[in-house]
Amino acid sequence: KSRAIMPLVDAARLLTLNQKLRTGNSTWHRFKMLSENEPQNAEMYQSCFDAFTTFIYFRTRTGFQEDSSGRYLNINTLSKSDKVKLKNAFKPIQDIQEVIKNRFQLTYFI
Repeated sequence: KSRAIMPLVDAARLLTLNQKLRTGNSTWHRFKMLSENEPQNAEMYQSCFDAFTTFIYFRTRTGFQEDSSGRYLNINTLSKSDKVKLKNAFKPIQDIQEVIKNRFQLTYFI
C-alpha cells in the first residue's frame, strides 16, 4: 500500500489542491478532473488511474484469498502475467513523481 497506492493517492491530492480543483474524495475522480484540466498530461493521468485500479484489484483479490486486509502481497504466489501487470503499474508512479518534481522545483532539494 505505501509503495504503490499511497504515492498515487497523494499525487492526485497534491495536484488537485495546487490547481484549486473542486473534487470529491475519490482518487479516481481526482485523476479524471486532472485529465480534463491538463489535456497535455491526460495520458499520464489515465495511466495513473489504470495503475491505481490495478493496485486496488490486487489488494482486494489478495484480501479475499487470504482473508486479510490485502496489504501485503506475496509476489511468489502470482502468475507470470500478474507479475508483469504489477510491474507495469509502477511506471506511472515514476512519471507522476517526475511531474511533481518539475512543477514544484523539487530537483534542487534532491
